[in-house]
Amino acid sequence: MRRAFSLAIDRDIIADQAPGRVSATSFVPPMGGYPAASGVGYDPETARRLLAEAGYPNGAGFPELEYLYNTNDSNKQTAELCQQMWLRELNIRINLVNVERRVHLARIRADRVDFHGLAKRPQQANYPDPATFLELAYSASAENSTGWHDAKFDGLFESATRELNDARRAEILHQAEQYMIDQQPLIPLYTEPSAFMCKPYVINLVPNLLDQHDWRGIYIDHAVPAASR
Repeated sequence: MRRAFSLAIDRDIIADQAPGRVSATSFVPPMGGYPAASGVGYDPETARRLLAEAGYPNGAGFPELEYLYNTNDSNKQTAELCQQMWLRELNIRINLVNVERRVHLARIRADRVDFHGLAKRPQQANYPDPATFLELAYSASAENSTGWHDAKFDGLFESATRELNDARRAEILHQAEQYMIDQQPLIPLYTEPSAFMCKPYVINLVPNLLDQHDWRGIYIDHAVPAASR
């Protein structure tokens, strides 16, 4: 059923709602040296077949679910688009539940998971590594707001934390992500752009994944020709 819900979403339509958005089927965004997992895209025919295999042909008898999201025009638009796609492709009606951010965060806490169906969950990297995203599916993590606990995924994730070889660690994390994407407790939708503006006379200020900068090496020099910077 989780895969059916994912396959029924046309992520390109959602991504097109804002400049710079990129549709995503893998959970870890592009990151140097890490081979991202291969997720599922838009395939409504397969989604309907999986729905029927799960015992709900054309959505018949499917239980009532909700999509929980926090108050935000962009979130509302995404929720409505997903709602329309699930109704069109699967004949499943999802109730949209809009709450303020404080309530939303409380209801998706790992020790609570107080929603019935789906909930929007944005994630920003705490550090430049795939593990900062994959820990959202790890059973022992306070970041896990899915209610999904899987011994195989946990074993792979823990194995990666003990691995000292960078290449081997990246491969184990890739295996963990691929397994998680196949099980689909999380449905990736898109990555957001990050704007970066810098005057030409500001030296050594360059974009990076976390938008964090070592200000000790950054300075202003109006005398340096723009062409040489």
